[in-house]
Amino acid sequence: MASFLREHLLRIGKFVALASATSGALSYVSFSTVFAKEKRSESSFMAEPVTPREKLVAGDMRTRMELMIMQMQREFCDELMRLDGSAFKVDKWERQAGGGGITCVIQDGKVFEKAGVNISVVYGDLPKAAIQQMKQRNQLKGLKDSDKLPFFATGISSVVHPRNPMVPTIHYNYRYFEVQDQDGKKSWWFGGGTDLTPYYLDEQRNLMGGGL
Repeated sequence: MASFLREHLLRIGKFVALASATSGALSYVSFSTVFAKEKRSESSFMAEPVTPREKLVAGDMRTRMELMIMQMQREFCDELMRLDGSAFKVDKWERQAGGGGITCVIQDGKVFEKAGVNISVVYGDLPKAAIQQMKQRNQLKGLKDSDKLPFFATGISSVVHPRNPMVPTIHYNYRYFEVQDQDGKKSWWFGGGTDLTPYYLDEQRNLMGGGL
């Protein structure tokens, strides 16, 4: 489990680093032509993509991110199912204001008391309060000032609670956020992180030095 988690998170980190270094202009290599170009198949996912098939665009950063986190969700769920022997309950939900997500949960398993692996793909117009907050953080630099700014956000998050109290709870989330002004200019960034929360502290184990 530890080695799989480390590899899983390193893959996300490498993708984020490459996308940042190339201003998002990369071909991360997965219905129809889009899946073929992105090197993915429907069996790679826990459910249908949140974005309708006809709106998925090969090469577009939004599509790349959505398909990548959906594949990561499937891979992580498969590994947790292999360890626990229980199946995930899959719930695909919709957001009235735009977008939706896929929630996958194991509860009362043999190894995990509860484990969730979730993705979301949401879009719409930023609330005025959010615009002001982002301005203060200098996240909208270079965009035309407006009270109406469309946004797109997608990400993957997971919380895993093992039954064994000697095994720490695992939490991670990684996301991509994009804002566009009236001229079509975009400001975008990645965010997220990973936490291990031990129930019993082992001071002799160096988690920061590769003990994960």
